[in-house]
Amino acid sequence: MLSITWDESPVADLVADSVALIAIELTRSPSAVQALASPEDDAAKEARLFRVLCTYLQQGFGALQLDEAAQIAKLEVDGSVVTVDFPARQVACDNEALRERVRGCLRRCEVALRPLPAF
Repeated sequence: MLSITWDESPVADLVADSVALIAIELTRSPSAVQALASPEDDAAKEARLFRVLCTYLQQGFGALQLDEAAQIAKLEVDGSVVTVDFPARQVACDNEALRERVRGCLRRCEVALRPLPAF
């Protein structure tokens, strides 16, 4: 049983509707529930997150050079080379504004993708 309560506002109404629709869809698709419940080791989670973040970077900044084994991505924006060391969560670039822009994008994306802790 799921009970959803929220403060009335147009945005909160949209979020509540989305949560309700997802809950209904999960009850209709047991395989989705099983996929969500299946355990995944940390290395697989990091590899999946790396692929998603690289896709996000590519859409926002253009072509990437990837070293998937080391989980390092390189990209060039307006003549500046940016190196993203995913395991160390570091962004290197001579252009400080660009470095912070890429770092901020990665931070927002990773926060959005990380699962919420169990209650």
